Amino acid sequence: MLAAKIILNEGIEVEGVYFRTGFGGCGEKESALPVKKRAESIGIKLTVADVGQDLLKIIRSPRFGFGRNMNPCMDCHALFFKKCAEYMKKLGGSFVITGEVLGERPMSQRKRAMREIDEFTGLGGLVLRPLSAKLLEETVPEKKKWVKREKLFGISGRSRKPQRMLAEKLGIGSYPNSAGGCLLTQKDFSRKLKDLMENKTKITVGDISALRSGRHFRLSGGAKFVAGRDKKENSNILENASKGDVCFMTVDIPGPAGVLSGKAGKSDKKAAADIIAAYSDAYEGDIVKMRERKGGRGAWRELHVEAGPKRKVRQFLV
Repeated sequence: MLAAKIILNEGIEVEGVYFRTGFGGCGEKESALPVKKRAESIGIKLTVADVGQDLLKIIRSPRFGFGRNMNPCMDCHALFFKKCAEYMKKLGGSFVITGEVLGERPMSQRKRAMREIDEFTGLGGLVLRPLSAKLLEETVPEKKKWVKREKLFGISGRSRKPQRMLAEKLGIGSYPNSAGGCLLTQKDFSRKLKDLMENKTKITVGDISALRSGRHFRLSGGAKFVAGRDKKENSNILENASKGDVCFMTVDIPGPAGVLSGKAGKSDKKAAADIIAAYSDAYEGDIVKMRERKGGRGAWRELHVEAGPKRKVRQFLV
């Protein structure tokens, strides 16, 4: 928003592009609605582009490697810039602007990384970063005097205080919280994603969404079991069960609901029932009454399972 406003104030037409990845980011939880409203608030058009499948391909083999977890930050940025280059050509645009700040992110927002990404995507000299431009090499828009360099800024570092002050100066009252961010930077989510990619070739948006909640278990037979951690997750897990899945839920005692997917044998079904019993409110050794059914809408059958210690089933936890 700040970058767009700065360039708008130079009398240059700006169009926004929002990339929906499926992995969250910018605190938006992958909903484009807040972004659209913010674009409208500063008077620019916005294009929403789904790049989830493109990003999944990159995660399998990132050119620039990963960060601490499964976050291919430089490759992700390169993907965005490649798409921006396509839109720029299509719209007859002259250059690309971003809200990046030098030093704000350890991988993708270093001088060398920025230069490498720009060159790799064929946008060398055509990516203007208005918030940090005075600390970077002059770009084509500056050299050709389309944009006055003295009107740009020299912000750097991880503090958001300069941005908040600039937002107030530019009359921007509503902007996204800097907390949170991409799920790929999170250790637990990355572990679940790695397990999914190792065990499934064709991954859908629904598969990625399912990683956001519940406890995930990879059973000895290779099947996947997901158990809810609260009432809301229990409900969502059961509602989203597919025809070939096996569903579990406790009856007379609070406990998780769970869904078993993949080629599940008898040992996997037993392990799933043991997980439900272990994570229920039953005491160790109690008999837990539960229900099991095949598919999201099948008939329930009753089971009685002895509750064992959690440590016994945690060996399957992803």
